[in-house]
Amino acid sequence: MFGTSLSLRAPARAGAFVAALRAVALMAVLSFCAAARADPVETERLMEQVRSERSVLESNLQDAYAHMDSGRTEEAVASFALARANATAIGLYLGEVLVEIRKSREHGQYTDARALERARLRCERVEETAGFIDASLAQMILQPSAFGRALIDAQRVQFDRQLAQLEAELALSQA
Repeated sequence: MFGTSLSLRAPARAGAFVAALRAVALMAVLSFCAAARADPVETERLMEQVRSERSVLESNLQDAYAHMDSGRTEEAVASFALARANATAIGLYLGEVLVEIRKSREHGQYTDARALERARLRCERVEETAGFIDASLAQMILQPSAFGRALIDAQRVQFDRQLAQLEAELALSQA
């Protein structure tokens, strides 16, 4: 039993370590970009990264759910850890989108100021929802449960709706 206990924790620790390394690396890269002028192309690149990470998050969650449904808790925990790394990256990218939105406002690089302000508010909301998903995934790494799964699924629906609204406001602000 003791050996099983350790083996269940190893993937969670490894996944958390990988997620932490990924987050630190992303923050380091993004910190070098902070002094750059606002650029709508950069905002779009960041949004593409958000969409890409969201797609990988979905894949990792489906793997985790399949493992969970099959009773393979160790594998589910490892997949939840990977999904959490995606959620963390999404949050970091959205933080950079906020920086770019603020730069755009400061430098007058927009065509619709109200749409840009709505984009800023929506970006804050979607970043918050990404944080909730991240926190829920952290809990699932510790203790996978049907309740946690339902919570994550509800948060994903909200995230996708908010992300679509953010993309629409960004498009309007630059139209």
